[in-house]
Parts: sequence; structure tokens; C-alpha cells
Amino acid sequence: MEFKLQNIITKIFACLCSNPEGFLPEKYWNRIKEKKVSSERVICDYIAGMTDRYLLKLYRTLFSTNYGSVFDKM
Repeated sequence: MEFKLQNIITKIFACLCSNPEGFLPEKYWNRIKEKKVSSERVICDYIAGMTDRYLLKLYRTLFSTNYGSVFDKM
């Protein structure tokens, strides 16, 4: 289970790094835009603040074709 979670976190991190403006909530994107901290640090903080349930929901939304809707808010 630990390996699976590491894999999930790594994939979400890579995805968020590829397009932080598109995937991060506005509050986190503003921290990057204002150049207060690096984008990697902000993304790490965002992921660290997630509950397990939210992390898994985000993973399914990003990587599963049969989960969620195109109208779901990221």
C-alpha cells in the first residue's frame, strides 16, 4: 500500500508541475505568481495538506477515464 501511495503522489506532483496554473487552486497559484516561493515548494505544500480521500479523488479525476465528469471543478 505504501508503494502505491508513493506512486500516486509522484504522479500527482508531476502533473501539477506540468501545469500549475491550470491545476492548482487560485490561492496556491498566486503564491507562485508573486514569486514568494518556488512552484515545487507550493505544490508540495498543497499535496501535504490533502486528506487521503481527497488525494485519491484527485488521482482518479486526473488519471481515470471512467471517474468524474468534465464539469467537475478541479
